[in-house]
Amino acid sequence: MMAKARRATGEKRLLIAGGGTGGHVYPGIALCQAFLDRFPGGRVLFVGTERGLEAKILPHYGFEIRFIQVQPLKGRSRLRQMVSLANLPRSGLQALKIISEFRPTCVLGVGGYASGPLVAAAAAKGIRTAILEPNAVPGLTNRLLARLVHSVFAGLGYDGGHFPAGKTWAIGTPVRKSIKEATARFSQESLLYVPYALQSKEKFRLLITGGSQGAHSLNRAVVNALTFINIPHENLEILHQTGYADCDWVTRQYRSFPAIAVRVFSYIEEMSEAYRTAHLVIARAGASTLTELATMRRPAVLIPYPGAADQHQLANAKLFERAGAAKMILESELTGHYLANIISQFYQHPEELVSMSNAVGRFHNPMAAEQILDILLPEKK
Repeated sequence: MMAKARRATGEKRLLIAGGGTGGHVYPGIALCQAFLDRFPGGRVLFVGTERGLEAKILPHYGFEIRFIQVQPLKGRSRLRQMVSLANLPRSGLQALKIISEFRPTCVLGVGGYASGPLVAAAAAKGIRTAILEPNAVPGLTNRLLARLVHSVFAGLGYDGGHFPAGKTWAIGTPVRKSIKEATARFSQESLLYVPYALQSKEKFRLLITGGSQGAHSLNRAVVNALTFINIPHENLEILHQTGYADCDWVTRQYRSFPAIAVRVFSYIEEMSEAYRTAHLVIARAGASTLTELATMRRPAVLIPYPGAADQHQLANAKLFERAGAAKMILESELTGHYLANIISQFYQHPEELVSMSNAVGRFHNPMAAEQILDILLPEKK
């Protein structure tokens, strides 16, 4: 009776499954926001694990969240893989229970091992399903789920090598409303770099971010680079997101460079202003970071995390570098001296920042979320 009432009123319900890192969570948030804009009377539910970033982030957005007990298979010992496989039936039952209670119109997996049981269970019940893969190389879960779902949404630059051609769209990655609104507030000129800006008294502004989890090697290299950098310290301004573990240590290190204007945060929830004011971003190469760089048209030095599954951050960074949208430094090459030379080069040649700004914008589709919803929910409002 309740299902009939829901169909009669046209209520739409979107279930987002997955998470773990910002690269999975933030596109899911963007789709939830776009879904509720399109269907104000609809409901959204995010399902992940208590260990993932979603448990910390989603309550701030006011989205309903539930958790299942599931463990990863990739990158674990043989014994732990066997334990994970043994727990899959329990995860599947939890997924079926959530689906039966929430009664979603459609289920979208955003990557991460938590998405597997939900998307598979929804497909088994005949519910419309899809997956989103923003990385250049898809993760194990999405590679397996691609066979089951109705639609696959890939990031811009996808080369067609991993998913079935008949149901895959290279639409791009949705971006959170706060980032989209930031680009709308500022004029086209303010999002581009003009060479004379750095010839004036304006400080050269660096944004350092290791992603949602932080990155110790990146933090250490940035601090070491300040000893060698060929830029007057009084001309530098740094905004540094360190991650929770390194915040105090990085703050202490900056005290050795009192002429530099520095702000240090363990985590920055809303990054739009941080991106907008930066002349150069130094970051990991996770999907969420790259999507936001493309949206805000920020040139970047990318240091891909070598421990990322299937080396997907390396593939992401190579994609951007080949397009002239970023400069890549491998972790094995990352020293303070080398990073200082790269930063100094961009300071002395701001026209290279202009070129990268133009190139990175080609990876942004401002209508990605809306186009995904058009395919996922093809019926009229």
